[in-house]
Amino acid sequence: MKKLLTILLACTMLLSIGITSVSAVAATQETEKYPYATAGDDVKTTLTEEQYNGLPDYLKKSAWLYGIPNVEECENSNKNRAVTASHFIPNFAAFEYYVAGDFEQDRNVCMPTAVANCLSYFDSLGRSGLISGSRMSQAEFTELCNACEWTSSYSPTLTQGANGLYRYCRARSYTATDFSHTFNLWTNIKSNLDNDYPVLVAEPAHADFCTGYKVENGNHLLYIYTGNVDMPIAWLDFNECVSGFDRIWIS
Repeated sequence: MKKLLTILLACTMLLSIGITSVSAVAATQETEKYPYATAGDDVKTTLTEEQYNGLPDYLKKSAWLYGIPNVEECENSNKNRAVTASHFIPNFAAFEYYVAGDFEQDRNVCMPTAVANCLSYFDSLGRSGLISGSRMSQAEFTELCNACEWTSSYSPTLTQGANGLYRYCRARSYTATDFSHTFNLWTNIKSNLDNDYPVLVAEPAHADFCTGYKVENGNHLLYIYTGNVDMPIAWLDFNECVSGFDRIWIS
């Protein structure tokens, strides 16, 4: 029996080492595929090599392929021949945004952060009272986390994020409405943004707040607030990364 347990323990250790090795190899391959040395000048101006290599793989890839979003370029995207369609909602870049580390909650907090950015956006449109001061307080963010059913070991779903937004707004005499499409289609999210609705976006293991898009060289790219401290704004490839989205409005 002891011999069997020893064999099982050895197999478990080998399997664990194998999984770790595969993960390490995958991370190394991603770095080699999108190396800092050949990234664009805007990336190198914005990020140190250490910051770049510490990014999640999807952000590293985004920075290398599409660069760092530039507000002026977005506003003049119709002058770029490679851009065949684009739209950015009013005030798309003119509001206070939040990233992980701004508040005490620091694990699995991407959805509450995305919702906080949504609230900040509507606050910039004149929905006074959504945020008590010029910046969301720790108490308000904690209330929002609770409304989204967040815990340090659990990241809220897109539905929980929308429901949390509704509860938070209702407590301040506002009504938050959302519309989650049955089918995850580019035409649907494009239509929402074209009609000036901001969107909460879900990835398989993350959440973002989206305020615009462009189609460049055939790539469907969303302008997102990532919640990442080193790369808070990025282009997200819709076809590769998005698992769901929810149109939002607060009145």
